[in-house]
Amino acid sequence: MIVPTDGNPKRFLEQENYFQFINDKPNTQPYADVIYFAGCMTHLTNNIIVAMKNIFNAANVKYWFIDEDKTICCGRPLMQQGFEKQANTLKEKNTQLILQSGIKTLITSCPICFQSFTKEYNLDIEILHHSQYIERLIKSGKLKVNKSTLKTAYHDPCELGRGCNIYEAPRNVLNTVTELVPTALEKENSLCCGYNLANTALELDNQMKYRLDDIEKIKEEINDIANHTTYEDGLEYLKKEYEGMV
Repeated sequence: MIVPTDGNPKRFLEQENYFQFINDKPNTQPYADVIYFAGCMTHLTNNIIVAMKNIFNAANVKYWFIDEDKTICCGRPLMQQGFEKQANTLKEKNTQLILQSGIKTLITSCPICFQSFTKEYNLDIEILHHSQYIERLIKSGKLKVNKSTLKTAYHDPCELGRGCNIYEAPRNVLNTVTELVPTALEKENSLCCGYNLANTALELDNQMKYRLDDIEKIKEEINDIANHTTYEDGLEYLKKEYEGMV
């Protein structure tokens, strides 16, 4: 992709060859059981990608890491910024790339991507958040896990929880490997972490206050977070304020 030097992203997005990098991808892929779409935010938290690769390999699952080179986005950020035409074009090209592979299961780590693929795309294939797929692997016996003595608390991301009604799969996985402790506000009543792609209304201290108040009540060893914007932007802040807990 050619980045504009005049600082005009709209002109950049309106270039006719903007999506050429998708057209240049091979039309056929090696045989795979599933497609793995990490998502932009997951690429900012690389430990999730490392973990998913280890899980696929441990379960002997052949996977196609479709956005490994970081060139594909689900299109939601473009849509949120008002670039509807470009977002729709991107979704069309992603759809073609996914369907022509012939693979029938798409797995994504990013809750934003998961909601986008399930509600904004017309894909006649199975679409799973990685927590749902990990739960399936554990139940089928393909993924062997050990129970830890760690206690964990889980925060429901807005997009995955209220957005897609995915509440139990992450908890089932965590309960299999740790002791999951309920929080004061969870599932449908979970508070927003305070971060999102378009948030400019709250200062950092106020954004973090919502989640820190909840963490203060449970005083546990680890806070397990599924939303990558929460994790990446808040982890260092949490470490300073709650040393030894996060």
